[in-house]
Amino acid sequence: SPPLTYHRDSPYFMFTPSSVVTVWVAFDDMVEELGPLVYVKGSNKWGEGRVGSAGTFFQRDGGVSLLRSAAEREGLNFDQDVEFVSMAGLEAGGISIHDGRCW
Repeated sequence: SPPLTYHRDSPYFMFTPSSVVTVWVAFDDMVEELGPLVYVKGSNKWGEGRVGSAGTFFQRDGGVSLLRSAAEREGLNFDQDVEFVSMAGLEAGGISIHDGRCW
């Protein structure tokens, strides 16, 4: 299937307040071939506006359309200012804990 689009977890939860922490568990060793979880450094500080919907959860462009739109709305140059952090190398059973507002 196509890559999962970059998204924020928080909009999918109906919590008040809306701030959540997400725990992600690696069931397999995270190698590049599997498409490991990838975050955008500092994106948890971006505005709250949500772009897109679950109807665009899988994208053929590598999943970056919604992310590019969100970065540009923050006044960032997508190609120069967006720094990706990959969970490649995380071993099976390892966890990642992140702010639900991370892209």
